[in-house]
Amino acid sequence: MIPTVPKNHNEHFYRNLPAENSLQDILKRDLYTPVPPDWLIVITDVKGSTQAIQEGRYKDVNVAGALGAIAISNEYKDMNFPFVFGGDGVTVLLPASLGQRLRDILYDTGQQVKKLYDLDLRLGIVPVADVYAAGLELSVAKLGVSRYYNQAIIQGNGIQAAERWIKSPEGERYLIRTTQNPAVRASFEGFTCRWQDIPSQQGETIAMIVQLRSMNPESRQSTFLAILDQINAIFGQESEYHPLYEAGLAVSSDRKILWKEAAARSGQRTGLRVWIKYWQIKIETLITRLAIRYHIGFKAYWYNLAQLKDYQILSCDFKKYDGTLKMVIAGQTADRRRLQAWFDGLYKDKKIYYGLHVSDRALITCLLHAGSRREVHFVDGADGGYALASKALKAQIESSAP
Repeated sequence: MIPTVPKNHNEHFYRNLPAENSLQDILKRDLYTPVPPDWLIVITDVKGSTQAIQEGRYKDVNVAGALGAIAISNEYKDMNFPFVFGGDGVTVLLPASLGQRLRDILYDTGQQVKKLYDLDLRLGIVPVADVYAAGLELSVAKLGVSRYYNQAIIQGNGIQAAERWIKSPEGERYLIRTTQNPAVRASFEGFTCRWQDIPSQQGETIAMIVQLRSMNPESRQSTFLAILDQINAIFGQESEYHPLYEAGLAVSSDRKILWKEAAARSGQRTGLRVWIKYWQIKIETLITRLAIRYHIGFKAYWYNLAQLKDYQILSCDFKKYDGTLKMVIAGQTADRRRLQAWFDGLYKDKKIYYGLHVSDRALITCLLHAGSRREVHFVDGADGGYALASKALKAQIESSAP
């Protein structure tokens, strides 16, 4: 059944949603609103991400996966739209009014990713109306993570279906053609990548993806809440398993890391422009380290640089839900094994599918939109994180197929 939404409500549908204070409240009170049928699902993901990760290029994969979001926010002139980062790509919900400009920006993002990082992006746009026509569900709520970051909480099986469609031969009509000549270029202004990997304060950094198998709303709600409760029971309070912490955050001086941002911001891998941007970033990171170390109140955008670490923790996305639960947490090996054993029980009871990836550190990729004072700090596990957890999840689903 296709939801009926007043036409004048559609354009700013998500902006007009109230921001809730708690993920548990959203789940318990079912505070979701159907996505308007004339909206679009935008999906980007890195082709061959597993191979690139095995070659040690997990940071390149994360950067390539995130750039679509900042390019869209620069065109949309805000970051107050639904998006979810999955490690090697993003899923975004947008009004159809962006039209051809959106296609041009995404196509150019793919071209830039290929030129700058030698990675191929799969780019697709699926009308929400097609999701409803297939008898599927797609609704969204807004979680106020901080004054700078509203997180979309997405319910239903529409996103997973759209992801399958753009990867199937029958879904070729959803792909953005490589023969386009874009009239609009992607801007990656606001993308930053200046932090060292964050070592786990508990020994392990665990990236997990959990997919609920039941489509019954009551069953999904109870299982999801039970998972969140079990994570707290095993790992403790959120502050104990949060992957980011002040002592673990350090501004990087690594040329390879800073060069990735310089390349994205300049649009060049080599040449004068990328060198100028690199040295600008290098000077900015030096000033930032001094501000943090000596508590100097330098200002950049809305940031007090002396408190920069606090902003990263405050506006990060280490826990999210887009029809699957995605989390990056810090934990001890014994606790992770307890959680796995509990997940195995839910899997045997046909309640969930899940995939985990274990590292000893996390990484963050940062996006900020200066004009709207909005930001997000994407968190992933190092050495593969969500991308390899997703691979494990898909293998489990395939092994369960009749």
